[in-house]
Amino acid sequence: MRAEQKIKFLTWGIVVLALLNVSTIGTIIYHIQTEKKQMGFNSERYPGPLKGRELMEHLDFTAQQRESFHSHNRDFMEAISDINRSLNESRNNLFAELQKAKPDTVRCNLISAEIGRLHKALKIKTYRFYLDVKKICNEEQREKLNKAFAPVFSFDGGQQFRHRGRGHHWNND
Repeated sequence: MRAEQKIKFLTWGIVVLALLNVSTIGTIIYHIQTEKKQMGFNSERYPGPLKGRELMEHLDFTAQQRESFHSHNRDFMEAISDINRSLNESRNNLFAELQKAKPDTVRCNLISAEIGRLHKALKIKTYRFYLDVKKICNEEQREKLNKAFAPVFSFDGGQQFRHRGRGHHWNND
């Protein structure tokens, strides 16, 4: 009977360990998916509720306002898509140059200047989009619009060296 009890105990032990492994793997997968979603929401491209449908609902647009908004939003999204694609390419080029045994600082300066130019273009497109949307808003909607865009144009000095919640943080201390 002792052998049967040992086998029963070992079987239950294996079952418990298997369940523990499955739950651990499930938890890891869940956290990875959650982090991916959060990274998408916290990206530099869309720091506030700038997605078209969300913004229209937030501002409670009428049918006529929605029609006008769709036109402005489509133009804005096309423009920033191209800019963001170029920004990503420039960042990748800069990082590739920095990884070389002897990085070319002249090339790094040129790429950095291009990144700055693209950031400027992105901010210009964003403020023009804001002004276009503001024109079609009533007073109450303008207040909501201001709150929605505040993160885009605000600077949080304490966050300046932060890597958007994806790992290490540099302090300014």
